[in-house]
Amino acid sequence: MYSLKGLSFNKIYNHLIIYLGLAVPMLSLVITYFVYREIYDKYYVITYFLMALLIYFSLSTIKNKKLFQVLLFVTTFLFSLLSIIEIVHLDTFKTIINSSTIYIVLESNLSESTEFVFTYANSFIFALGVLFFLSILTGLVISWKQFNWMKTNSLKNFLILPSLLVSILLIFRLRNFSLPYTIFHSIQVYQEERKELSKFQITENGNFKNVKHTNDEQETYVLIIGESTTRNHMGIYGYYRETNPLLKQKLNELYIYKNVISPATFTIESLGKVLTLGDYDVPLKKYNNTLVQLFNSANFKTYFISNQKPLGAFETGVTLISKKSKQSFFTNTSGNVLDEALLKPFQKALDDEFKSKLIIVHLLGTHYSYEKRYPSRFKIFGDQPNTKFKREFVFRTINDYDNALLYNDFIVNSLIEKVKSKNTKSFVLYLSDHGEEVFETRNLAGHVEYNGTEPMYNIPFIVWISDKFKKKSGRFVWDEDRSYNSGELIHTLADLSDIGFERFDPGKSLVNEQYESDKESF
Repeated sequence: MYSLKGLSFNKIYNHLIIYLGLAVPMLSLVITYFVYREIYDKYYVITYFLMALLIYFSLSTIKNKKLFQVLLFVTTFLFSLLSIIEIVHLDTFKTIINSSTIYIVLESNLSESTEFVFTYANSFIFALGVLFFLSILTGLVISWKQFNWMKTNSLKNFLILPSLLVSILLIFRLRNFSLPYTIFHSIQVYQEERKELSKFQITENGNFKNVKHTNDEQETYVLIIGESTTRNHMGIYGYYRETNPLLKQKLNELYIYKNVISPATFTIESLGKVLTLGDYDVPLKKYNNTLVQLFNSANFKTYFISNQKPLGAFETGVTLISKKSKQSFFTNTSGNVLDEALLKPFQKALDDEFKSKLIIVHLLGTHYSYEKRYPSRFKIFGDQPNTKFKREFVFRTINDYDNALLYNDFIVNSLIEKVKSKNTKSFVLYLSDHGEEVFETRNLAGHVEYNGTEPMYNIPFIVWISDKFKKKSGRFVWDEDRSYNSGELIHTLADLSDIGFERFDPGKSLVNEQYESDKESF
């Protein structure tokens, strides 16, 4: 056998075979880099390579057979798991895993997480999973047979220690490109924020100053918050399918804003802006400057009715906001509950004779899994949809999303009808937390934080007003072409509700004559 300074090619071959469990995912990452090099920085791949070297050199110092096998299995398992998560996330969402991704996982409940996994599971992910387990099994079996090779003098050469040190130093230098660092650092920061929040006193009326509101009649204002609904799939916005037959019948009663975008493409960050004044210099301050607290300060009776689960691993920011409402209802505490479950508590809130009321309704809307968001009677769309991505799975997904939108149309219309029947001074404002990509511009159904697409930001923004409200709304400007970012919603709602406060900015109210249209729009 040919050799070079005592290290035979046969031994080099054995080196490669015994670490096959590391080589397979490493090769997959390299291939992934060349496929997605525009969004996947080379330093991520380099960091994985350094981690593989660190594992290799560390295990090379172990002479105990059982210890070696256990550590080889554990390190190969973790390395393969991290690399496959990275590859699957990149392939599915066309973006890297970052801190916000981890926050979303921490703030999601088990039901949402399970739906997420099954929604995006496909043959590619299954194949990677099989490869993952086979690589571990192969590495473990071969390590058992090749252990004598571990005792050769070639492993005791002087390069092991300096290689270990260099690998550690380089990994530390490139830690921001390391998924383990991202995970542990994000969890640490998140835990610290939750700890600080637990000490933070959230009051019923918040920190609003000089709040003024006068009213001489019964008034009821309703905010409907949708979920993962892009206006690009809504018939009322020109979509080729009739996904809004009921709202279309109300065209002469509605103001349909065409250029409204969400401040973010995922719920936590988006609603953290939509439902508060912000205060992003000190993030915790926003929990004392919420929409609910403003209306509490103006002597409204506030309701928060939600069909989303109130708790994940921790309380979500939306749940914290809802807790300061005078009454709150969570209709979805056990599983996949359809949004019509909201109608009964909504009617109860409407029947309350309190003079001034704000009712916030948080829908499950068109959240994945889309096929679970509508009853069978709304399964109308089943033909091949218009899309450039020609696969049966794509067709089925788009049809499910459009059917969910059809049901959403029924829910929103039902809520408006219930308010309308009361014949009071009232308005209903419907918008979504963010949009959704459904195989329109990218081979993807869902939403991501970075590298978001236009459909992920494009949201519906629809206002219905009662006849009694119209009589007193002459000062408002109803320009449906205005561009707007829903992160400034609190100013628009305060304006519509005749509530004044110290930090109110008419330039941020969509219906105010002083509105300043400096917001980006797609």
